[in-house]
Amino acid sequence: EQWLHAQDSAPDLAALTALRLALHSRAGVRAAAGDALRADAFPELRADVVLCHPPFNERNWGHDELAYDPRWEYGFPARTESELAWVQHALARLTDGGTAVLLMPPAAASRRSGRRIRADLLRRGALRAVLALPVGAAPPYNIPLHIWVLRRPERNPAAPEVLLMDTGRFAGEGRGGPDWAAVREAVLDAWRAFAR
Repeated sequence: EQWLHAQDSAPDLAALTALRLALHSRAGVRAAAGDALRADAFPELRADVVLCHPPFNERNWGHDELAYDPRWEYGFPARTESELAWVQHALARLTDGGTAVLLMPPAAASRRSGRRIRADLLRRGALRAVLALPVGAAPPYNIPLHIWVLRRPERNPAAPEVLLMDTGRFAGEGRGGPDWAAVREAVLDAWRAFAR
């Protein structure tokens, strides 16, 4: 039997997510409200896929109380690197070979304080792709966001390879905004060619 698990700090969003999942899947749904970094509702869960839209630039993410957390396999995130805490949380919840997809702010790819963690993600083959999206792809709509695709490395990981793609060229192609069908097709084509 398959199960989908969801957690959000806002109870109404957790309930809405559970409803959407139930409407679009035959799998069972378990949803919980609460801060997944500080109070993970599913600490023993190992999933094949994790989807995450973490809060951006969160200073009060639990830096002091989570200093010795076992999830920091790639390094202890700085207080200013809440997004890298979420990246490692997602990786910690995956089965070996499982995939995580996170919506990230562009700054998470370049901040000096996160360089060591990003380098270890690359070196160990956990970071598989970074896709730059056009402005307006998701909230906050005023910045071009990134999608990070990660994979929990298996016992004997292959040589690290990363797909980097900028979909910003599609920003003006559609009337009234990006041509989302073209963005989706370009990303899927690039991923298929990369994953071979």
